[in-house]
Amino acid sequence: MKKIRKILTAFLAGITAVSISSGTLNCFAEGVLYDQELTKDAIDLYYIIGLEADPLARYPQAKENGVREFILTEEGKEVYNGIMAEHQQVKDEIAGLIGRTPEVNYDYTAAFNGFSMALSDNEKEIVKNNIQKLGITSIEDGAYVVSSGLKSEAKESESFTSVSSSVSYSDLTERILEESGITESSLNGDGIVIAVIDTEFDSKHEFLTMPEGVKGKFSKEDVKAVYPYLSAAPYVSEKCYVNEKIPYAFDYVGYDFNTFSMDSSHGTHVAGIAAGNGDSETDINYEPDGVASNAQLVLMSAETLGASMLMAAYDDVLYLGADIVNASYGASYVVTHNSYSEYTAINNIVSTGTVFCNAAGNSAKNSSLSDIFTDYSTSGAPTNVDGNFAVGSADNPVQEKNNNIIKLADGSEEIILDAERCHISELMNGLELEYTVVPGMGETSDYANIDVKNKIALVQRGTISFTEKINNAYEAGAIGVIIYNNDSELLIMVDDGVLIPSGMVSYETGMKMIEAETKTVTFQGNAYTIEQNKDIIMSDYSSWAFTEQLILSPDISGFGGNILSSVPDNNHKSYAFNSGTSMAAPQLTGINALLKEYLLQNQEKYGITNRSDYTELSAKLLMSTATPVYTNDNLEIASPRVQGNGIANLSYAINTPCYISTDSEKDNYRPKLSLGDGYKQSYDLVFNVTNLSDAECIYTPSVQFFRDTENEDNTLAWNTLRLSEYEDFTAVFSDETGKKLEQIKVPAGKTVKITAKVTMSDEVYNDIKEKKGRFVDGFVRLNSTENPNLTVSFMAFCGDWSQAEEGGIAYRFIYNEMAYEGAALMDYNQNIAGLNMADASVTQPYYSPNGDNVFDSLKLFMFFKRRCYDLTATIYNSDGKQVYTQNIGNGYNRELDDLSIEGRAYNIKWDFKENGEIKENAEYTIEISARLPLAEEMTVIDSCTFKIDNKKPTIKKVGKLKIDNSEYLIIDAEDNSALQAALIYSDLKSEVVDLQSANYSVSGKKIIVNITECMLNDVVEIYDIAGNMTTVSINDATYTLYAQMTENFGFATTDEESFTDGKISITDENGKEAQLDIDLGITPTLVYEANGNEVTESCVFIDGFETVHTDLTVGIMGDSNQDGNFNVRDVAYTARMLSSKSEEGFTEFVLSLAGYCADCDKNGEVTVRDAALAARMLATENL
Repeated sequence: MKKIRKILTAFLAGITAVSISSGTLNCFAEGVLYDQELTKDAIDLYYIIGLEADPLARYPQAKENGVREFILTEEGKEVYNGIMAEHQQVKDEIAGLIGRTPEVNYDYTAAFNGFSMALSDNEKEIVKNNIQKLGITSIEDGAYVVSSGLKSEAKESESFTSVSSSVSYSDLTERILEESGITESSLNGDGIVIAVIDTEFDSKHEFLTMPEGVKGKFSKEDVKAVYPYLSAAPYVSEKCYVNEKIPYAFDYVGYDFNTFSMDSSHGTHVAGIAAGNGDSETDINYEPDGVASNAQLVLMSAETLGASMLMAAYDDVLYLGADIVNASYGASYVVTHNSYSEYTAINNIVSTGTVFCNAAGNSAKNSSLSDIFTDYSTSGAPTNVDGNFAVGSADNPVQEKNNNIIKLADGSEEIILDAERCHISELMNGLELEYTVVPGMGETSDYANIDVKNKIALVQRGTISFTEKINNAYEAGAIGVIIYNNDSELLIMVDDGVLIPSGMVSYETGMKMIEAETKTVTFQGNAYTIEQNKDIIMSDYSSWAFTEQLILSPDISGFGGNILSSVPDNNHKSYAFNSGTSMAAPQLTGINALLKEYLLQNQEKYGITNRSDYTELSAKLLMSTATPVYTNDNLEIASPRVQGNGIANLSYAINTPCYISTDSEKDNYRPKLSLGDGYKQSYDLVFNVTNLSDAECIYTPSVQFFRDTENEDNTLAWNTLRLSEYEDFTAVFSDETGKKLEQIKVPAGKTVKITAKVTMSDEVYNDIKEKKGRFVDGFVRLNSTENPNLTVSFMAFCGDWSQAEEGGIAYRFIYNEMAYEGAALMDYNQNIAGLNMADASVTQPYYSPNGDNVFDSLKLFMFFKRRCYDLTATIYNSDGKQVYTQNIGNGYNRELDDLSIEGRAYNIKWDFKENGEIKENAEYTIEISARLPLAEEMTVIDSCTFKIDNKKPTIKKVGKLKIDNSEYLIIDAEDNSALQAALIYSDLKSEVVDLQSANYSVSGKKIIVNITECMLNDVVEIYDIAGNMTTVSINDATYTLYAQMTENFGFATTDEESFTDGKISITDENGKEAQLDIDLGITPTLVYEANGNEVTESCVFIDGFETVHTDLTVGIMGDSNQDGNFNVRDVAYTARMLSSKSEEGFTEFVLSLAGYCADCDKNGEVTVRDAALAARMLATENL
């Protein structure tokens, strides 16, 4: 089928990338054009089935003390047993409905009530149709069914390539710990348990060990006590306990204790960041440090991250008493509440006081659309879960650089940057050379009184070009040049046309070299160096994670760019750098562990009475004291939609006397404000400041205010534009009484409510209205001279978010408007309705629900411009009466790596019946509608018509055509919809021999296929556009036609309109001429204009179908000597050739293009009459 796929045109690439898989070629020819692999009886998916009763996390005892403590009580066990009894009852009822006992891989009882069951598609529909009877609240896709025990033996045969250098990497970790306020704290995670859910873990790694003498919170016996209640209970064993550091490790995909894999290093790296033990690292070059080194690690491996396995892990983190969960995974672009089970489970986890830290994503901003587009957020799940603590990524301010080094006479080492072409470090590597300081700017006159012969010339940048400086030094006898810059930056110098090597050093290095007593320099070649950046900047990949419901996200940021941590290898001692929000999340996980350790020691101060109090208190403390940082280009403060409240700082969080909260329920009362949409010139930013100390605190408030803006080409700019206070906006602060405040004073032990009224200028506001809405966002900053500064972030869409922008919610059907991202109808095998598989043309879609698995089912494939809810397919008959409707899900606008949009497919469950029967030739209209976020009304996206056709094409007549050494089958066929194509499939070769579209036919009645290489038992399949098929055999031919071509076929002159007139004929066995259209697809004039009298290859088309290939040659009438002109010389040349008529050369002349051009009367001969006719033509032309 590769041959078929290759002819699909580019506009279908987006669809075919998802929808068209290889054809069914493994058995026999029948139906080979379409995929027919679908079976609704295959059991290849686990479904997560939710039940009505509350899971343990919902009980007050769990919120007070945690699920682990609750399950060890008699009341907790009673609740657990009741849930499991409910599970068994529903499982038995399902088994009765489907006639078999399905496999259940996990039961969920703590974070979610339900189980994961393997069902076929048909069985799932049976369950869905009985949801109320069974007491089921939800049924969602879980994970693909895989064999258990896939990783029963650890594969430690490969080695991981880790960093290797003579440079100490301690700075890369130490600066992060300092910037995060961890270094100055004595906290280390004592008594805290961190659960890490990830792909794999090297549980034997030296970095994942407990510091000497430290005891973890849970012993082996403590963990074993909850084994019977885990989701993993059927599979756990004593081997799940690894050591004091790792009291539990389990692979939720392989169903065993082995979490090791060399296929990924993600989980080991993440776990090391959160709680790695720096004291255990044995290589002096690395010196990494985990954030909470004394915390225990619960390692939950789920290599495929399938929902069924994640839900089991979510359950078990509660039974295992985890204080913080790290989830460095997720799906971008999906809508809020996309998964009811995951959404419910995570919020239940958080409600018991367990912090859920999640990576915000590495999808940056949706940039796939060239026009201005507002729904460019890349937020997804589980980032968009309400209780989640979403973490963005900032770059490590310390970077490892690979630089060229020079050593000065005093032993100091400096960086040199080689010129573009002639590299001084490479050519002088290992040499110690003298250098001379050149006065001035290195002009020719500057060398008059100095000696640079066989030395390096040290020259200042400026006045003349780099090339001139280098060549002037060369003329003076220098063997190389070092140019020092006029600032601390280094540039790659353009050195075209130079004869000696050069490089650049900084101004500071240049001054050092000038002042040196001994002026020698040693070129030490390439070496790793560590460079410190002053400012903290966000990572360019970090997701703009605000949700489609206009909830501000992420919450906060940590360091995720270029992070050093542990990775798996056979020796369990390797380390490497990695980047992503996946690395930032475990830093916040570790910080939360240290913060909880501190809060446990200070419960009375913070009013903590239940375990459930910790989650939001931790979020408020960390977010309140976070510091906003810069964009990746270091030009401006980054939007809160990419960094949250800024970089977290543990020291600020535990030392601040005050913290901020809000009254915004949708923001979980955290110090952020999601202000929704609407055209508003002013916004009231209302927040509360709580003082926990016994002294008054004073803050000076300010507002940093930003808006979306445009590039010069009118596309949306990547970063936001900072507005100028007083010129672009004003900010007025007031207390509850309305009193304006220059300072905010918070009395000891009190909470004050503050309003910051931010008002845009008329110019800014009117511009936003003219643009039909833009995002505005920013930060309220409370600055203090004595205490940590405080931050509140805010966001609003100034406009109507519920309105679809120009262009709509999604792209239109390809049947209405051809586009790369066009929507299409399919069947469940993802065959595209209305697509001619032979020529990639698109026509009205047809369906043939006749049980052959081709167009028996209805599927929608669509590309979305923005996220939407309640995507609904409604089908109407030709009278406009609704016959079917179905909510088929939500719409997502996911961007791929090549910046194109990913299409989405949806199964529509209609059985094509109207009033209980399938109506032949009936026409229907399918209408697709959806609801935009924050909108109440549905919006129609597009509609198209399709027809029902269950009848196979009818074969009227079959014949053969012989032309040259090739043979063709002529098939006369008709259909009540539209013929599509004829396909020849060879059983012997297991391949398609020929495929021809019915659209090629000039007469509209025939399909011609090449049977030259066919065997007698090969079959020809005739398809209509509905996928119905009729077969014919080569032996079915009842007549034979013969194509005869003259000897001069393929020759023409520019005055002829066609190559075929009088040169080819098609006759039957009796010599009677057949009426078939014959064409070469090109005229003699076009051939001559393109190639002159050179040979051109073309093809003979019979009734529009490609047959034999032939050579075409075109000349000028009368041009017998083939010089490209017709004149008296040609008449003379023809006469000369006629005089030698008896010779062999004349025969060759007659059969050549020259002879064809000389045959002026076109009678097939070259005679004296042709010469005379040529002469008359010339005479007439001259007259």
